[in-house]
Amino acid sequence: SVIPFLIIFRSFPRLLRQIYLNYFTSSSDFGVYCGFNCYNDIHRKKLTFEEIEHEMKVIADSGIEEILMLTGESRAVSDVKYIGEACKLARKYFRNIGLEIYPVNTDEYHYLHECGAD
Repeated sequence: SVIPFLIIFRSFPRLLRQIYLNYFTSSSDFGVYCGFNCYNDIHRKKLTFEEIEHEMKVIADSGIEEILMLTGESRAVSDVKYIGEACKLARKYFRNIGLEIYPVNTDEYHYLHECGAD
């Protein structure tokens, strides 16, 4: 279980939880300080939509109203459509949906926002 964390944004404290949609990185991710870099021999997983919805329901039932969804740097494993579908699921449970994903272009960001990302 991941402990919720407190962030301060514009002088307003906010309590939120994070959910890793996957732990896959690109083959060029050599980040020395990143625990998920491509050279670390760890079990990597991509959540199914059923697993995402289950996790979000459990988190929402605990009283958390904001979620931060994270992915690794691999577009091949988690394309923008996959992240968008996860945003649609999250919108059913949370009032704010943050993303920490690989860089996206303007059209992709617009799509993710239409799917529910803030």
